Amino acid sequence: MELKNITFTDPYGNITLCNATRYFSELIRNRSYNFQPHTAWKIIIRNEIIFPLDNSGKIIEEAGRPLKDILRLANIIQQFLWGYPNIKSKDINWNKIIYDSEKKLREIKTAEVIERGSNSFYEMSYATSNLSAKKLHILQPSASFPASSIQDSKNLWMNMWKEQELCCLFADSNLGKSTLSVQIACEIAKSQKVLYCDYEMSDQVFFSRYRNHGDVPFQFPSNFFRSKPLPEVFLSANPETAILKDLEEVIKENDFKVIIIDNISFLGKDCYRPRNLSALIYRLKIIQQKYQASFLIIAHSVKRNSKEPISQNDLMGSKRLFNFIDSCFAIGKAIKPTGHQYIKQLKSRSGHIEYGENNVILMERVSTDGWLHFKIKDFIPEKDCLNPIFSHSSSNLEEEVKRLCNEGLSQRKIASRLDLSLSKVNRILNNFNSKTVKQPT
Repeated sequence: MELKNITFTDPYGNITLCNATRYFSELIRNRSYNFQPHTAWKIIIRNEIIFPLDNSGKIIEEAGRPLKDILRLANIIQQFLWGYPNIKSKDINWNKIIYDSEKKLREIKTAEVIERGSNSFYEMSYATSNLSAKKLHILQPSASFPASSIQDSKNLWMNMWKEQELCCLFADSNLGKSTLSVQIACEIAKSQKVLYCDYEMSDQVFFSRYRNHGDVPFQFPSNFFRSKPLPEVFLSANPETAILKDLEEVIKENDFKVIIIDNISFLGKDCYRPRNLSALIYRLKIIQQKYQASFLIIAHSVKRNSKEPISQNDLMGSKRLFNFIDSCFAIGKAIKPTGHQYIKQLKSRSGHIEYGENNVILMERVSTDGWLHFKIKDFIPEKDCLNPIFSHSSSNLEEEVKRLCNEGLSQRKIASRLDLSLSKVNRILNNFNSKTVKQPT
């Protein structure tokens, strides 16, 4: 397939790519740009890269694709169509054909990377099945072991995140993951540089959080650095590769040793799928070990019952992610007392678990002079943070329902206060009333 087979050039030298939607499907799904209603787009070619132009003639730099890839894709699509000689164009499932063609193109590129034995990590991440030509295991005889004991890792934040660890903080939505991660970053930044990679909040949202009532901004430590990627990077074919490659350059050029990523779901499409998650964590591990850095990655929790204790199974992508990381802690919602959260430590490879189920950290989110943070209130068993049902016997629960009823509260208000269902309150009161009815003699 040659370029002239899929393009035409007008008398003024303008090049138009026929059926452009086949080669820029991601751009179509994004819907951030306006194009002509037909499928032929004007393009420009620079350094063997094809860049589409939008309806106003503006070049979309971030959507550029190698000319070689476009020609290969056109050839693969043509082969697909040859397999259906009698089918009508209106009956063709173009979405499936384009998806299968892109998949085939990735397989071809992967095979090429393996064949030439590339040393590039970012290329090899897609091709790890044939590495027999390389020696991957580094032998270390016992004679080379260090004579003295290796010093214990220093704590970066309390006992939950230590130096040169890949740590994970997870929680459900709106429980303060970003608030706590910024708080941790600022505490560490009092003594060393910290890079906070913010992939969630815009500048307006972030800075509006850290202002007092007089609209005076909070003064962050001079060692606190916040970064966020250009939005266009998420339109590229492999945003996680571009982001991690650039992140490594930033770490190298600025000698960052402490990095917080908020949050991991923005580092790749479907990153919580097992295969994608494994590749992503391996990449972070390599960067971490190469620069002796410490990573804290922020993650989501699965949909869970907030009345139950937090466990490793509540972490999104739990088994694979939990196995790879060095340490882990989570934020839970405290039903009692209301308006509070708590931190529970779930994993520590280099030390003991200090803040487990019998000693969680009860916290309250407050803002003082523009400083949004969590204030430690107490250290208590996790069961004391959960629903009263879990910390009281059924007889005590019935007594509490009766007491509130005698105070004049409606069944609906009793259910709301004790976090019970309305039918549960109704059954308790009906059972109590049936026992108090005087039986006939």
